[in-house]
Amino acid sequence: MRFRLFALIMSLLLSVVIVQADDAFKLSDPNGDPGIRRVWAQPGQTADQILPAAAGGREVTSSEIDPGPAPEGDYMGAVTFTPDGTRVLVTNSITQNLTVFDWSTMAALANVDVGVYPGGVAATNDYAVVACAFDDTVQIIDLSDYSTAAVFDTAEQPWVVRISPDGSRAYVACDIDDVCEVIDLDSLTRLQSIPDFPISLLSWSFGSETGRTSVQFTGFEVTPDGNHLLAFDRDDSLFFINTATGAKDHTVTGVGNAAAIGLSGDGLKAVLVEYATPTVAWRVSLATHAVDAAVTVTGYSLSTTAVGVDYTGAKTYLGVSDNSSAFVRFGTGDFS
Repeated sequence: MRFRLFALIMSLLLSVVIVQADDAFKLSDPNGDPGIRRVWAQPGQTADQILPAAAGGREVTSSEIDPGPAPEGDYMGAVTFTPDGTRVLVTNSITQNLTVFDWSTMAALANVDVGVYPGGVAATNDYAVVACAFDDTVQIIDLSDYSTAAVFDTAEQPWVVRISPDGSRAYVACDIDDVCEVIDLDSLTRLQSIPDFPISLLSWSFGSETGRTSVQFTGFEVTPDGNHLLAFDRDDSLFFINTATGAKDHTVTGVGNAAAIGLSGDGLKAVLVEYATPTVAWRVSLATHAVDAAVTVTGYSLSTTAVGVDYTGAKTYLGVSDNSSAFVRFGTGDFS
């Protein structure tokens, strides 16, 4: 299924007219300005179920076709900084490589071949960890010389990567099998798979004028002490998952259909936001494992799949509907 999905995505790049012909997918306003639409996934939906070609039941075959002039770029999977802030890492899903940029000069330092459809990426001082969704691998790239240090097989469709605060472990969440692979970056060994891990497709976005599509998945965070993964199930619960045993040590309920999570700079608070109208932001204390504040952003829905939190967790920043941004203030229970 994963290679068929890859073919479907490629076919969309060459089949813009098909997308535009369906009223549900028209992107231009009456003035002709291009737009981007996001299709939010229901809990449990996967990428192969939500793509229009798959939904329409069309069978796809592959052919060698000259597409003409090269496009202006590739399908960016994810972007991250190295911990020291000197380099930026970008996964390019269609050309299947990792590009490394020098942050100060914006010069490309390297293009590193990786696996099929690289998406999620995270970095330590020594390594880049790249999740390759459609060949079920995670690839470890040595940042000293951009060589491949290791390749590990994973469960089906790895998408989201996080690094422990001390840089010793990588956590790679896989959508189809709902597991999180744990990689030891000191010994370059695969330690375990955490089962029943709540990762799911969150949204699929497309722009017919550019022939580009992208997918977003639910994220998770590692607690500052490295002992737990904070992951939510889009069904009212946030879990504190033990990184050593895989057990759900604590469960916080009452957080609705959460779509994004972020940590405060001091590592004492987590903030979750709901995909709903109106959207709601919940603040969770990592010490008490409970919601300690909540603010309803009246009149607005969530429009992004990320959340920004300040150092103490007193405020959070959201992208919301009507081309707006919201600053939520937990102390006063309001927003601007």
